[in-house]
Amino acid sequence: MGKMQIDQAPRLQSRKSPDKWEQEKQAFLRLRDSLRRKHYNKYVAIHQGKVVGSGTEKVSVGLRAYSRFGYIPIYVGYVGEQLHEIVRAPSPRITIHKAGN
Repeated sequence: MGKMQIDQAPRLQSRKSPDKWEQEKQAFLRLRDSLRRKHYNKYVAIHQGKVVGSGTEKVSVGLRAYSRFGYIPIYVGYVGEQLHEIVRAPSPRITIHKAGN
């Protein structure tokens, strides 16, 4: 079996303006208090700063939003008590080197 090397995840460049996913997350945070009245204990999908779907299962809410708008950055967040902060983390890159190469 070949030798495996785990490379570090790429460093994300800081941008002056946030990317679309981050903009949708910020919209969710701005709307969170008003969302509690209608969507408490549910997940909501945010696209272009507006709620475009909701439900009790996160994956289902996301899939329905993707089927409507295509596979673009859409934020799906939980409206309720959060026990921890949700962060976006890049995956590490894995390179496999075969023996003899």
